[in-house]
Amino acid sequence: MSGYEIAQLIKERSHGQFKATAGNVYPHLHKLKEAGDVRAGEPIGGREKIVYEITEQGKRTLREGALEKRPLVKGLLTIIDDILERTAPSSTP
Repeated sequence: MSGYEIAQLIKERSHGQFKATAGNVYPHLHKLKEAGDVRAGEPIGGREKIVYEITEQGKRTLREGALEKRPLVKGLLTIIDDILERTAPSSTP
């Protein structure tokens, strides 16, 4: 995907909660490329569109990061569930 396509996907998947733009996605793509987590294809098309692809190293990095963050996310979801339970309207009069 190109940086623009990634930004659009972020907006779509987050239902507009995250306002990603190509301008703030590309710097991250460049860092990921320098780290070896993505590779950039050759520019194509009239506007020199560059398509990025995750590498095997990038997949490992993503998996490791997800595993590392799992306890944090699980704790956050528990807190959210607790808040929702406490603030839900009572079903008994």
